[in-house]
Amino acid sequence: QCICPSFADTAIISDLGPGVKDGINKKFGIMTPDFVGEGFIKLIKHGENGAALVVAKDCPPFFIGDTSKHMLMFLGLGAKLMYKLFGIEVFTTKQQLAFIIFSMCMVNAFIIFILTRF
Repeated sequence: QCICPSFADTAIISDLGPGVKDGINKKFGIMTPDFVGEGFIKLIKHGENGAALVVAKDCPPFFIGDTSKHMLMFLGLGAKLMYKLFGIEVFTTKQQLAFIIFSMCMVNAFIIFILTRF
């Protein structure tokens, strides 16, 4: 298990130099160490083996799931389709984004189609 805290009011932030702490506070917020500690307790109580818990200012802690395997399989499918349909030899990040958006639109259209049938 691991905890991924955002910025906490510790010596690390204080030692960054003048104005840096204020900039971090404006942009991200700065948590108290106690708030991070409470998140750690929640990680121990609710986290599964290998869980990663994000702790951020003004946000309840949340777990980040490992979606890398699923995304890799999805993008592999996209690469194969793009190669078969268009002869694309390298599936670039722009093409991946277009494939993801297109796939989401197709799923949305399918759901609408199903819902209007019943």
